Amino acid sequence: MNTTLSFKASVFLALISLYSCQERTLVDVRPADQQSFLRIVKEVRDSATQVPLSDGNRPVMIDNAVKRVKAYIVDTLKSKFDGWNARVLDNTKTDPNGTEVRLAFGLSIDDFNLEETARYKSVVFREWLSDAQSPLRERLLGLKVGDHVKITGSFISRDKRIDVDPYNEKEFKLTKNIFANPEFRVDITDVNIVED
Repeated sequence: MNTTLSFKASVFLALISLYSCQERTLVDVRPADQQSFLRIVKEVRDSATQVPLSDGNRPVMIDNAVKRVKAYIVDTLKSKFDGWNARVLDNTKTDPNGTEVRLAFGLSIDDFNLEETARYKSVVFREWLSDAQSPLRERLLGLKVGDHVKITGSFISRDKRIDVDPYNEKEFKLTKNIFANPEFRVDITDVNIVED
């Protein structure tokens, strides 16, 4: 009986050791539409990375990738997002009176821990506050760099087209990979700070 108890204890300790050595798998709890959007951006980014800058087909491939992302935004998302997880990357006053403020929100592409190290591997949403109304304006102005937030709003189009920076139809073939850190102009309609 003592041998059986000792064996069970050994098995139990071995199982604990085995489970503690396994890498923990994090579950992505972001909204499903946010996950899908970021998955598409990551797919086109990774595809663009595989095509050398010297490849003559690269401009066509990048143009098609931009169209794919824009079509997803318009057709699937209806140019809107609701309760998406983001990190405040920047809060910049562009004039001395502080009436023009630009906010940048980062949505991590490769993982979803929103660590500072991922800020330059993010999809960036930019918001200009010149048109924001109270009390939303005050909430946005109160955000600090690094805040984890949930944002709701819509993508802004220019000439009826979704604007993706730094994409430029004349110069995109010179860009290494616009999807490594793409920027979208957005209109934030709600923001809530999330406790980490």
